[in-house]
Amino acid sequence: MLAPGSQQIRPTPPAPQPEYADEVDRQLRRFAMAYAAVEENYADPIDERLIYSAAIPGMLHTLDPYTVFFDPDQFHQLQQQQSSKIEGFGTIVTVAPGRVIVVEAQVNAPAAKAGIQPGDEILEVNGYRIEYLNMEQLVELLTEAKRDKATLRVMRPGSAAMQTIIVTPAEMDEPSVDRAYMLEPGIGFVRLKGFESTSADQLHAAIEKLQAAGMKSLVFDMRENHGGLVDAAVEIAGFFLPAGSTVLSTRGRTQKEKVYKVREDAKPWDFPMAVLVNKNSASAAEILAGALQDHKRAKLVGTQTYGKGIVQSVYSLTEGTGLALAAAQYFTPAGRTIQKPTPGLAFTKAIKGPGGITPDIVVEGSHTVDNDWQAYLENANAFLDFARFYMTQHKDIPDSFDVSPEMLDDFKLWLLKQGASLNEQLWVANRPYLRRRLKVEISNLAFGVARGDQAAAADDPQVQAAVAAVKGQK
Repeated sequence: MLAPGSQQIRPTPPAPQPEYADEVDRQLRRFAMAYAAVEENYADPIDERLIYSAAIPGMLHTLDPYTVFFDPDQFHQLQQQQSSKIEGFGTIVTVAPGRVIVVEAQVNAPAAKAGIQPGDEILEVNGYRIEYLNMEQLVELLTEAKRDKATLRVMRPGSAAMQTIIVTPAEMDEPSVDRAYMLEPGIGFVRLKGFESTSADQLHAAIEKLQAAGMKSLVFDMRENHGGLVDAAVEIAGFFLPAGSTVLSTRGRTQKEKVYKVREDAKPWDFPMAVLVNKNSASAAEILAGALQDHKRAKLVGTQTYGKGIVQSVYSLTEGTGLALAAAQYFTPAGRTIQKPTPGLAFTKAIKGPGGITPDIVVEGSHTVDNDWQAYLENANAFLDFARFYMTQHKDIPDSFDVSPEMLDDFKLWLLKQGASLNEQLWVANRPYLRRRLKVEISNLAFGVARGDQAAAADDPQVQAAVAAVKGQK
């Protein structure tokens, strides 16, 4: 489903101008006559939902990729997303072909209350065996399961018996700031997943907490941030840019130029700062990144951003439906366009280059594996499976947990018992990699995925480049 537009949801759009009204009326009558003829004479009964799923989307598809119709269910999800609310079970899972394993069950969420624990493997959902499904079918099944009460068959590590667990989804808060910790003394890390109505408050609170812990510089992660509300981006810009600074401007065929500025009463922080972006940083994330770059407030680190510089006006229609329209174009404070050339959008033909924001420091993301043996272990899910086994043997993992030589020896014996391909040369050459991956997976199960991500950050080349960038600003 399309991510939220960068404007608040608006009421029904105005009627066509008088000069177009007669033609629109004629076209609508033609459509109604054609639909009536099909409904009356077609061999099988016609599902009225075809209007939602085929007729309207087919018309909009001829315009551009950003004009989208939402049926009632999709529009409800969009409204939830803008208010940072979701319906679900409160689990984080790892999904592989034929396997779904719970990595985290959030405290007081429906899954945890029903008895699901980190490390549990879900073998069956509502009678469907996981092992028989491909990735696309798995994702669809898990998405559908969150919409109603679900019956799960679960296998717990160390147990030979399956358990039946019934979980009922509930509405939960989904924080847009989901990571905040110290990378090293004096350098904090915050990740922002999206721009919703509560994002600015969450980010402000997270930064204040890090400052209380001794933060002097910040690595601000907007990788995989698909955007959201433009007002949230402008408010967050006020945390870092001087009062009255321009954040962006918009121009469109039916809209006058509008300039968005930081509030005059803003009290920004002035600590050194680096911003992480990648190819999936889009829309409002690109607005904020471009503003920070134009004002030379932060170093951008990572890869070229997505290039979505379209203002989307989202309108509420009748019967719970909605419509997102490409209405205008974003420009950074220096007048740069964010949008990449897009088929269907005539004004983008004049845009030169790939679109998006180019980082000050270009660094590719980390690769999961460096050789065939590492790929073999990853494909076999060896690290997570050993972590599940290890957790059954060690109930109390200390907060200061690290991977010891003895733990590596245990992993080696476990691999041999699983019949893994292994020789001493491979083992010695890959010990640092093995230690890192075990620390991540055991941290995930023992302390939650935030701690696992924190462990992984030590070997993330983009994060480490950002650390070097903030040190260089001191």
